[in-house]
Amino acid sequence: LVEGDKIHYQENNLSFLSPGKKELESKELNDTVLVMLLESPWAKILFTGDIGFKIEKRILKKYNIKTDVLKVSHHGSKYSSSEEFLKETQPKLSIIEVGKNSYGHPTKEALERLSAIGAKIFRTDKDGLVKITTNNGKLLIFKSD
Repeated sequence: LVEGDKIHYQENNLSFLSPGKKELESKELNDTVLVMLLESPWAKILFTGDIGFKIEKRILKKYNIKTDVLKVSHHGSKYSSSEEFLKETQPKLSIIEVGKNSYGHPTKEALERLSAIGAKIFRTDKDGLVKITTNNGKLLIFKSD
């Protein structure tokens, strides 16, 4: 799967925004991860893998993405979820997949940027499993904490 590929299932569309050919040739492994946009009649969800500022910038140049839910990239690293990226994507909900680590993830910088745009933040290290479902067009969030 690469940029431009799509999967359609019932009323849902999954579009692959990255990696493109250039990113696949990168020596930076995080530049090669899949970035996917799930669009359903009820929500748009952006899955960003471990991308950093460089790939975020490339995606913003190519796509106009407003999203309801953002899977925060790189576990909330200070090198991901740039101010520019968040202002363009405008997620209402953000989910950070993170556990105990020596990197300080999620970082204060990433959390502040998410808070600044008004995104509700869920973290797997504090909230446990985060599950999102829909009911009559409304997003429902369940935590296992």
